[in-house]
Amino acid sequence: MKHEKNWLVLGRKAQEEICIGDEIRVKVVSKDGSTFRIAIHAPGGVKVLRGELFDKSKTQKGTEQ
Repeated sequence: MKHEKNWLVLGRKAQEEICIGDEIRVKVVSKDGSTFRIAIHAPGGVKVLRGELFDKSKTQKGTEQ
């Protein structure tokens, strides 16, 4: 992945967390080869999508206008 401006790149080990604001926590649950499993704890009103689905939804919204 090409690192773009405005990205914060952090290293984490299994069971370590990253906190975003006061209400969102991202935890590395496990690593198997190059695949990481993460857990996300966020308030019910926060939409959480995988990157490819987020990009797809943005593209679809752009064509609907």
